[in-house]
Amino acid sequence: MPVQKVQQHWLDGVNNLVNLELEAMMEYNHLWFDLWQDCASGDKEVCHERLIDHWAEHHKLLMDHQKRRESVITEWKEHIEEVL
Repeated sequence: MPVQKVQQHWLDGVNNLVNLELEAMMEYNHLWFDLWQDCASGDKEVCHERLIDHWAEHHKLLMDHQKRRESVITEWKEHIEEVL
């Protein structure tokens, strides 16, 4: 395999991982912003219910992000093993 093709594949892998991390960060920020908006009214009951929902959504997002990250890293490792 030509060196340039290997380098491009590795750069693409790093780029995919960075994009994945940025996407997750934006999703987490969106969740926190929604919670902040819901609790800004001062209604404790609404805020409490939204807080419970928020942590459930946060956990789901965390697990999904972890699976996607592991998939990218596994693909990257497999490619490195092929090249070496």
